[in-house]
Amino acid sequence: MNAEARLVAATEADEVEMAIADMAAEFFADRAPLERQHALARRIEADEVAVEPEFDLCREMGDLGFFFQAVPKSAGGLGLSTSVSSTIARAAGRQLVPGIWLDQLAAVTLLGSVGSLALESLGSGEEAVSLGVDSPNPGLIIDRKGTVSGSLAGVRFGSKVDRWAVVTEDRLLVVDPSGIELREEFDIDPLCMSVTGYFDGITPLEMFELPGGRGRALSVANGLVSAYSIGAASRCLDLAVEYVGGREQFGRPIGSFQAVKHRAANAWADLLHAGASVDFAAANEWATATTEARIAADSTYRTVAESALQMHGGIGFTSEVPVHLFLKNAQRMRTWPRPTYEMVAEIRNDLGLDDFRELVE
Repeated sequence: MNAEARLVAATEADEVEMAIADMAAEFFADRAPLERQHALARRIEADEVAVEPEFDLCREMGDLGFFFQAVPKSAGGLGLSTSVSSTIARAAGRQLVPGIWLDQLAAVTLLGSVGSLALESLGSGEEAVSLGVDSPNPGLIIDRKGTVSGSLAGVRFGSKVDRWAVVTEDRLLVVDPSGIELREEFDIDPLCMSVTGYFDGITPLEMFELPGGRGRALSVANGLVSAYSIGAASRCLDLAVEYVGGREQFGRPIGSFQAVKHRAANAWADLLHAGASVDFAAANEWATATTEARIAADSTYRTVAESALQMHGGIGFTSEVPVHLFLKNAQRMRTWPRPTYEMVAEIRNDLGLDDFRELVE
């Protein structure tokens, strides 16, 4: 392909990506706006309704091709770049969209690389799937017969879905959760629930060797979480700036006070840096710097949410405004699919920082 042809192809790809970004933003703003999540969280916290996986939303996303866009054409998908997945996750983050859709998007992307029989039903949203990634110190053991024993924590909506996609060191398993003993976990985010699953000789419905193994699965999931976090953080900051621009003290908008300006500016600078890291990782198919992007997005999301809460003053701590939901969600997302501290520890190890610390001590 000559230079002119590559330029045309790149331009067409950019146009497709922008069109999907616009479609995703419009879809989530219309179908699952932030105001809906705010009202729903208040009802859940008042025990008026139970938290649900949002199956209808998943089916609608499946109808629009959101789950299949990252699957290769050879597997029946749209064969689009991971940057498209990133724009979908970022648009959902701006509305704080709850439910199982994030697991579904990551799981379908991974299952599309191995040719799972469950791909069609999961990609269309007809069935729902939770994604679980085993810990570095394996909690799950696969014996010679191919049966699975052990435990897996932090499986989102694991008691309510049709399938689990489980990643071990080098395997990707499709499991029927009906045979797994489940224990519901405490969840700080009112819009989410999770379980620990106890496997006792469970035979998977399907088992594959996963190209790139556990590292690849984490790259895909971490990339999507980081994009979601950037979208959520940007919306949270927008809400705070809007509030301080309209709220007055001593006859002046509180946004005109220097301390508030500095807080907003620092949050914006952090967001800009982390967003660039996520864009770089997405442009490289989640193959480069994804762990770093995830750590940056995670830290920024939490920092921005805390700053937004402070900028709202006392009302920020109440359920009257949705800021507290962003802070709870930021804390929740730090643990999926694996806790962020594991990634930080891995990087410290690679850099020899822990060894250096031992020498100093």
